[in-house]
Amino acid sequence: MHKVVNGVVGAGGVVLRRVLGAVRSPSAEGGTSRERWLVVSVHLPQEEVAPGGRLPAPLAGLGDRIEVVVRPAPGDKGTEIAARLRQPPRGGLAGAARRLGGDAPQQELRSALRHSKQLLEVGEVLVVDPAPHGPRSATPGGALLEKVTERADEEGRL
Repeated sequence: MHKVVNGVVGAGGVVLRRVLGAVRSPSAEGGTSRERWLVVSVHLPQEEVAPGGRLPAPLAGLGDRIEVVVRPAPGDKGTEIAARLRQPPRGGLAGAARRLGGDAPQQELRSALRHSKQLLEVGEVLVVDPAPHGPRSATPGGALLEKVTERADEEGRL
Protein backbone atom coordinates (compact mmCIF):
# COMPACT_ATOMS: atom_id res chain seq x y z
CA MET A 1 0.00 0.00 0.00
CA HIS A 2 2.86 2.41 0.85
CA LYS A 3 4.38 1.89 -2.61
CA VAL A 4 1.10 2.84 -4.27
CA VAL A 5 0.76 5.98 -2.13
CA ASN A 6 4.40 6.96 -2.77
CA GLY A 7 3.89 6.45 -6.52
CA VAL A 8 0.78 8.62 -6.58
CA VAL A 9 2.46 11.36 -4.52
CA GLY A 10 5.56 11.24 -6.73
CA ALA A 11 3.50 11.50 -9.92
CA GLY A 12 1.54 14.40 -8.45
CA GLY A 13 4.81 16.18 -7.67
CA VAL A 14 6.00 15.80 -11.26
CA VAL A 15 2.76 17.27 -12.60
CA LEU A 16 2.88 20.11 -10.07
CA ARG A 17 6.51 20.95 -10.95
CA ARG A 18 5.61 21.07 -14.64
CA VAL A 19 2.62 23.33 -14.01
CA LEU A 20 4.56 25.62 -11.68
CA GLY A 21 7.50 25.69 -14.07
CA ALA A 22 5.21 27.01 -16.77
CA VAL A 23 3.84 29.65 -14.41
CA ARG A 24 7.28 30.83 -13.32
CA SER A 25 8.53 31.38 -16.84
CA PRO A 26 6.17 33.73 -18.72
CA SER A 27 8.57 33.99 -21.64
CA ALA A 28 8.88 31.22 -24.17
CA GLU A 29 12.65 31.17 -23.67
CA GLY A 30 12.77 28.70 -20.77
CA GLY A 31 16.37 28.35 -19.69
CA THR A 32 18.03 28.14 -16.32
CA SER A 33 16.59 29.55 -13.11
CA ARG A 34 18.62 32.75 -13.61
CA GLU A 35 17.03 33.29 -17.03
CA ARG A 36 13.45 32.76 -15.87
CA TRP A 37 11.09 35.54 -14.98
CA LEU A 38 9.68 35.64 -11.47
CA VAL A 39 6.27 37.31 -11.30
CA VAL A 40 4.09 38.69 -8.51
CA SER A 41 0.67 40.26 -8.79
CA VAL A 42 -0.07 43.36 -6.75
CA HIS A 43 -3.64 44.42 -6.12
CA LEU A 44 -2.99 48.05 -7.08
CA PRO A 45 -3.14 50.07 -10.30
CA GLN A 46 0.08 50.30 -12.31
CA GLU A 47 0.43 54.04 -11.50
CA GLU A 48 0.72 53.21 -7.79
CA VAL A 49 3.08 50.26 -8.26
CA ALA A 50 5.69 52.15 -10.29
CA PRO A 51 4.85 55.87 -10.22
CA GLY A 52 6.86 57.68 -12.87
CA GLY A 53 8.66 54.42 -13.67
CA ARG A 54 10.21 54.25 -10.16
CA LEU A 55 10.37 50.72 -8.80
CA PRO A 56 9.63 49.84 -5.16
CA ALA A 57 12.74 50.18 -2.95
CA PRO A 58 13.54 46.45 -2.61
CA LEU A 59 13.68 46.03 -6.39
CA ALA A 60 15.35 49.39 -7.02
CA GLY A 61 18.08 48.30 -4.59
CA LEU A 62 19.09 45.53 -7.01
CA GLY A 63 19.85 48.18 -9.65
CA ASP A 64 21.15 47.06 -13.03
CA ARG A 65 21.50 43.45 -11.93
CA ILE A 66 17.85 42.81 -12.78
CA GLU A 67 15.45 43.40 -15.64
CA VAL A 68 11.91 44.39 -14.58
CA VAL A 69 8.63 44.60 -16.50
CA VAL A 70 5.56 46.19 -14.90
CA ARG A 71 2.30 45.44 -16.73
CA PRO A 72 -1.44 45.17 -16.04
CA ALA A 73 -2.43 41.83 -14.52
CA PRO A 74 -4.85 39.65 -16.47
CA GLY A 75 -8.55 40.25 -15.89
CA ASP A 76 -8.11 43.74 -14.40
CA LYS A 77 -6.73 42.18 -11.20
CA GLY A 78 -4.10 44.84 -10.46
CA THR A 79 -0.54 44.87 -11.73
CA GLU A 80 2.11 42.26 -12.41
CA ILE A 81 5.75 42.83 -11.59
CA ALA A 82 8.01 40.47 -13.54
CA ALA A 83 11.75 40.38 -12.85
CA ARG A 84 14.79 38.30 -13.74
CA LEU A 85 18.53 38.46 -13.30
CA ARG A 86 20.31 40.08 -16.24
CA GLN A 87 23.40 37.88 -16.09
CA PRO A 88 24.16 34.70 -14.25
CA PRO A 89 26.60 35.54 -11.45
CA ARG A 90 30.12 34.14 -11.77
CA GLY A 91 32.48 32.98 -9.04
CA GLY A 92 32.70 34.53 -5.59
CA LEU A 93 30.04 33.88 -2.97
CA ALA A 94 27.34 33.36 -5.59
CA GLY A 95 29.37 30.59 -7.24
CA ALA A 96 30.01 28.97 -3.88
CA ALA A 97 26.30 29.14 -3.03
CA ARG A 98 25.42 27.41 -6.32
CA ARG A 99 28.01 24.69 -5.69
CA LEU A 100 26.44 24.08 -2.27
CA GLY A 101 22.99 23.77 -3.81
CA GLY A 102 21.79 27.33 -3.20
CA ASP A 103 21.17 30.22 -5.56
CA ALA A 104 21.83 33.39 -3.55
CA PRO A 105 21.16 35.98 -6.32
CA GLN A 106 17.91 34.27 -7.32
CA GLN A 107 16.84 34.12 -3.66
CA GLU A 108 17.71 37.80 -3.28
CA LEU A 109 15.48 38.61 -6.25
CA ARG A 110 12.64 36.47 -4.85
CA SER A 111 12.91 38.29 -1.52
CA ALA A 112 12.94 41.69 -3.24
CA LEU A 113 9.76 40.81 -5.15
CA ARG A 114 8.07 39.50 -2.02
CA HIS A 115 9.08 42.56 0.01
CA SER A 116 7.96 44.91 -2.79
CA LYS A 117 4.53 43.28 -2.84
CA GLN A 118 4.23 43.59 0.94
CA LEU A 119 5.32 47.24 0.97
CA LEU A 120 2.87 48.14 -1.78
CA GLU A 121 -0.14 46.24 -0.41
CA VAL A 122 0.40 46.44 3.35
CA GLY A 123 2.78 49.36 3.81
CA GLU A 124 5.50 47.37 5.60
CA VAL A 125 7.53 44.19 5.25
CA LEU A 126 5.97 41.56 7.44
CA VAL A 127 8.29 39.67 9.79
CA VAL A 128 7.83 36.51 11.80
CA ASP A 129 10.60 37.16 14.33
CA PRO A 130 10.21 37.79 17.16
CA ALA A 131 7.26 35.43 17.29
CA PRO A 132 4.42 37.14 19.17
CA HIS A 133 3.46 33.85 20.84
CA GLY A 134 6.94 33.18 22.21
CA PRO A 135 8.92 29.98 21.65
CA ARG A 136 7.11 27.01 20.19
CA SER A 137 6.78 23.73 22.04
CA ALA A 138 9.72 21.36 21.75
CA THR A 139 7.69 18.88 19.72
CA PRO A 140 8.62 17.45 16.32
CA GLY A 141 5.94 19.63 14.72
CA GLY A 142 7.16 22.74 16.54
CA ALA A 143 10.77 22.06 15.51
CA LEU A 144 9.70 21.58 11.89
CA LEU A 145 7.72 24.82 11.94
CA GLU A 146 10.74 26.69 13.36
CA LYS A 147 12.95 25.40 10.51
CA VAL A 148 10.36 26.34 7.89
CA THR A 149 10.04 29.82 9.39
CA GLU A 150 13.84 30.31 9.36
CA ARG A 151 13.97 29.52 5.63
CA ALA A 152 10.70 31.22 4.65
CA ASP A 153 12.41 34.18 2.99
CA GLU A 154 14.64 32.01 0.79
CA GLU A 155 12.25 30.07 -1.44
CA GLY A 156 8.62 29.21 -1.73
CA ARG A 157 5.67 31.24 -2.83
CA LEU A 158 6.14 34.84 -3.81
